[in-house]
Amino acid sequence: MDTITNAPYRNGERCVRYINRTVPLSYDHDPDLEIADFLLRERLERSGTVLTLTAVDVTEAWFVDIDENTLLSITCGTENALSIGSDGKTSSGTINVFVGVNLKMRTQAALDLFQGIVETKCQILNDSGVRDKRTGLKAPGTSTDTVSIFFHADREGERFAGRLTKPGKKITVAVYDTLRQMLEK
Repeated sequence: MDTITNAPYRNGERCVRYINRTVPLSYDHDPDLEIADFLLRERLERSGTVLTLTAVDVTEAWFVDIDENTLLSITCGTENALSIGSDGKTSSGTINVFVGVNLKMRTQAALDLFQGIVETKCQILNDSGVRDKRTGLKAPGTSTDTVSIFFHADREGERFAGRLTKPGKKITVAVYDTLRQMLEK
């Protein structure tokens, strides 16, 4: 599948594997080198892999079958939520969102969906009153949040997948509802 992601590790344009990995709070490595070593040690293929990192326990990830063609997975930690311009603080917290969608889309549509997911994450954090512990200001996310979308790139596919389109609305509402439940937990 094709991918749009801001994950710290992505090997290849077409990826078949997503790994969300828990690392210690003290993690301070070059992600390219350390992740390549990790994959080698674990005997996992580097090619076609997207790997995200979090200090959150990934066994607490939530999985949602949005429909028969769309899978959502989220890990959520907000202890290091940052307001714009904040220097932040070292604590566990990352929001990693994975969407696997069996839909033919143009790359532009996948970017629409990526933007919609980021906007949705910011909206639920705002609605839930998540604040930067240093500044006291509302925080749109953490310093390490990621979004990874796996999709089928096709020049004849969906042209748009923003929040007002059928797939965009369905996915962003699911992201919002899932994050809301996770934050209330």
